[in-house]
Amino acid sequence: MSHWNYRFVAVDIDGETEIGLYEVYYDDEGRPNGRTKELATFVGATKMEAWDAYSRAGDALGKPILTDADLSQRQVSRRDMTTRGKEGR
Repeated sequence: MSHWNYRFVAVDIDGETEIGLYEVYYDDEGRPNGRTKELATFVGATKMEAWDAYSRAGDALGKPILTDADLSQRQVSRRDMTTRGKEGR
């Protein structure tokens, strides 16, 4: 089953490598295959929903930093997503 989570990704911006926190998407086999264009934000309909998103982002600290080469170069805009899902891992 495909899912997403927060991950640090090293991206090339104007010839410089910058590391940021993104929502990373995985295929059905669990391989990372895309990320959001924008950096992760922690928002919700309530303060607790925003806190939940922020809390889940801490899991990224224990995982290796990805690069765009690790992904299929697919980038999605949050505005383009029809569902954000709460199944993030």
